[in-house]
This record gives sequence, C-alpha cells and structure tokens, in this order.
Amino acid sequence: MVRYKKKLTQQAASEKNRLIKTLEDCNIKLSSVITDVNDGVSATKIINDIINGVTDVDKLMTHLHGRIKADRSEIRKALEGRVTAHHRFMMKIIKERIAETEKIIAKVDRQIDKAAKQYSVEIDLLQTIPGIAKDSSISIISETGVNMSQFHSEQHLSKWAGMSPGCNESAGKKKVPEPPTETNISEQL
Repeated sequence: MVRYKKKLTQQAASEKNRLIKTLEDCNIKLSSVITDVNDGVSATKIINDIINGVTDVDKLMTHLHGRIKADRSEIRKALEGRVTAHHRFMMKIIKERIAETEKIIAKVDRQIDKAAKQYSVEIDLLQTIPGIAKDSSISIISETGVNMSQFHSEQHLSKWAGMSPGCNESAGKKKVPEPPTETNISEQL
C-alpha cells in the first residue's frame, strides 16, 4: 500500500506539472508570480475562472490576496495570454484527474493508518530519529518489518534496503568488502 501511495502521489504531481505546462502553453506564466500554483487559494480561483472562460485580467486579479509578494504589474503581465477551448478542456480534465487521484490517495492513506496501528510503538520510536516523520517511519516498517534479527548487522540492513554506497572501485582497483564475522558483529553490538 505504501508503494502504491507513492506511485499515486507521483501521478498527482505529474498531472499538476501538466496543468502548469498547459497554462504556459497559453502564455500564462502564473508559476512565475505565485508560489503555490497547485494548491494555493488565489491560483486555484484564477485557474478555475480561466477554465470557465474568464479571460479579463482585471476579473482574474480580484482573486489575489494581500500575502502575494509579486508586484501587481508582474502578475497582470503573467495573466495575459491566449486561452483556446482546447486549453480549457485539457485543464478541466487535468483538474478532474488530480481530484480523483487525491481521493484515492486519501483512501489508501486511511487503510495504511489502520494497518500501521499495530506498530504504533515502533513508529513513535522511529520518529525520534532526526528527519524521520510519520510517513517515513511507516515506509521503513513496511519495507523492513520490525524483526531486526533477520539482519546480521546494520550494514546488512542498509545493503538490503539499497542504502549502502555501491562504489567498490577506486583507481581501477576493485575493493572486496570484508565478510562479517562473529567477532565483528559482537563488537558492533
């Protein structure tokens, strides 16, 4: 489920980028003047108006709130473009696809939360590591499990997880890693 959620999130991000690209195809450079084009309130209202056929820049400018840092003349210039029926149709379909994907992500997220309840202690412990939040800790547990006895050492775990550096060659000479021995393992513990 965690991997599927990641794929869905990537799909949603791809669609959001496609929406910005469609706007830029219309010569509307909203992303250059508004920070959050995809989820910001002002940008959402502007895009919805454009989809609904509003092309008057003054009407589009009414959706801006005071926290937008860009100069109003720059925003005005960024909103001047040529939107065709084809562009409106594509933007409408893209927005529908984003909304649909986000609904599925929410469903998958709820199911992940249900499944993760049994690992609440482990999730809390993993979150004590700097940089590891709830989603990351759930992802770690989903990939490795909670039984660490299956890994002989932390190097074995990092290799299994694909986090071990793969450069075993320097100056044309191959380095062969030393296999772990019982002495090495007990010293590391």
